[in-house]
Amino acid sequence: MKPKNKYSHAELVRLLAEMVHGRKAGDRLNNDRELATRFGVSNVTIRAAMMELVRDGLVIRRDRSGTYVADISQRQHVAIVVSQEILRSQRMPFHNRATMSIMSELNRIDQAYKLYMIPISGKDLVGVEWPHQDQVDQSGLTTSIERNEIRGLVCVGIGNNNGWIDQLRLRDAPVVALSGDPTNRHRFTFRIEDYIRYAVRYLANFGRKKIAYLGWWQPQRRNEGHADPSLSAFRDELTKCGLSFHEEWVNNLVNPNIASAGWLAFRDLWISRPDEKPDALICMDDLIFASASSAMLAAGIRVPRELQIVTHWNKGSGLLCPYPVARFEYDASQVGPLICELLAECLENPKLDPQVRLLRAEWFTEGQFPEVHENLYEGLVDFGPGMELP
Repeated sequence: MKPKNKYSHAELVRLLAEMVHGRKAGDRLNNDRELATRFGVSNVTIRAAMMELVRDGLVIRRDRSGTYVADISQRQHVAIVVSQEILRSQRMPFHNRATMSIMSELNRIDQAYKLYMIPISGKDLVGVEWPHQDQVDQSGLTTSIERNEIRGLVCVGIGNNNGWIDQLRLRDAPVVALSGDPTNRHRFTFRIEDYIRYAVRYLANFGRKKIAYLGWWQPQRRNEGHADPSLSAFRDELTKCGLSFHEEWVNNLVNPNIASAGWLAFRDLWISRPDEKPDALICMDDLIFASASSAMLAAGIRVPRELQIVTHWNKGSGLLCPYPVARFEYDASQVGPLICELLAECLENPKLDPQVRLLRAEWFTEGQFPEVHENLYEGLVDFGPGMELP
């Protein structure tokens, strides 16, 4: 009686491919009969599965010699995996320019790469993107992983909770992420709280005592019970500087992906107390500030005389700043060399300890403004010594 195969054809191909991934190029595999016995299938089934591996370039069959692991290093590439959201460059300028920087650096070092675009998972998704497995499959990434074509992967703004990155780790293909997702072993992230503390001290040194705040804390994180670290840093630094926290002048729910959100948030903040106005503002996103500045112009607010501002800024975003403001500016063009440097370290040492590295901002103050604005700062308190940017 003909024995029943233990595995389906697809399952057998996957198992054989995993076996091959654990071998070095040039290693000789067991013959078909030995493999058939090992996997509990017929010789014909083994041969059919092996032909799949030959077609995928994973093994080489030599007449009267055997089957050998192929050298695929010449056709491996670095995968750049990004959310399709970055195509909306106006709403995600940093990630858009960071992806271009990564591609430029890989071109410079003559490293082959492919760009994989993953659709977002749902209309209500906020924060880190969590792609469904079928969306990963659709992008072609799953096939490239199974064929061991990926040498390393750079992940931009996408989470990895469904295990597709784990498949790469099993193959010793490193993953470097530009993401706040803490499950990524190697990643670049931001610690914006340092700049918030610095901004409060900066404004306090100018004698500003009523500091307002506009920012964005993702509802998903809030609903999970996580406190907003940026808002906590703002509140703590106010206390250290002997300043009051005015709840009516604080809004950390301003979604930068809604074009009018900054305008509405600043309008509500400015009219919340008819008898008193803030004399300073910290804005945690350049998109929020760009929208809010329209409301400032409409209200005829004199900046910085009436309202002194510190804002986050992305270099090269294309946004216009109608006022002289201090800003901490991130340069996405610097991301590519940093990402590729860490990726090279991971490729050289697959057992490299987890790396969490910070992207730093440059601080620009009134000394950087055009001459037309310089007279606005006459009589204001000097920045003062001993305040070093973290």
